[in-house]
Amino acid sequence: IFQTIKCAHERSVHLFIDSLLHDSMQSTAYLCDNMDRFSQGLCLSCRKGRCNTLGYHIRQERHSKSKRLFLVTRAQSPFKVYHYQFKIQFINQIEKPVEPTFTMSLLGTKEEMQKIPITVGERITSNKTYSFLITLDLDIGKLVMIKFKWENSAVWANIWNTIQTIIPWGTQPHHSGLVLKTIRVKAGETQQRMAFCSENMDDLQLLPTQEKVFVKCEVNSKKLKQKIR
Repeated sequence: IFQTIKCAHERSVHLFIDSLLHDSMQSTAYLCDNMDRFSQGLCLSCRKGRCNTLGYHIRQERHSKSKRLFLVTRAQSPFKVYHYQFKIQFINQIEKPVEPTFTMSLLGTKEEMQKIPITVGERITSNKTYSFLITLDLDIGKLVMIKFKWENSAVWANIWNTIQTIIPWGTQPHHSGLVLKTIRVKAGETQQRMAFCSENMDDLQLLPTQEKVFVKCEVNSKKLKQKIR
């Protein structure tokens, strides 16, 4: 049983035909218990036959036991999308819980995707890691850089303005934002796992309207070693 997001069940015939028309763009579906876990990006594993190709080129299973496989599709042909799990660890240094909105730009070796809206789905209260699914219509290639931005909102603007009036002008509040430590990524189609660290390890705070650049942690480690030397 294949369940798709943003794609009605009666379009299964079109998905099957699409697998024939676009031989090099086969959609991948993933075994998962429910839609909630899939939406968190927790089911992008292909180990032990936990994923399969959708359509004509499906891998035949020896056992006929029914499985629930999930995937996201584009609105039109070709229907293939690229599934990613993003795990982001936040530390809230503000006394009150915040529910900000973010955008994320992804730079790959082939393409770049700008301003992808990110909603964590709950208030950020303390040290916690959030996991969510992101799907891309384009093959961006190997992910090399992430730009993460805290988009301002009317509610947060009022809080932030209050903080600025309390603290003397020109000084930076020591505990005034969100600390964004690492961004971990898993690409469903390639099964590649990656870890991204802040380009500036001396400034991990993320403030409203601010954008932070994250690069692969291995690259960042090499830069730090070169500085030490």
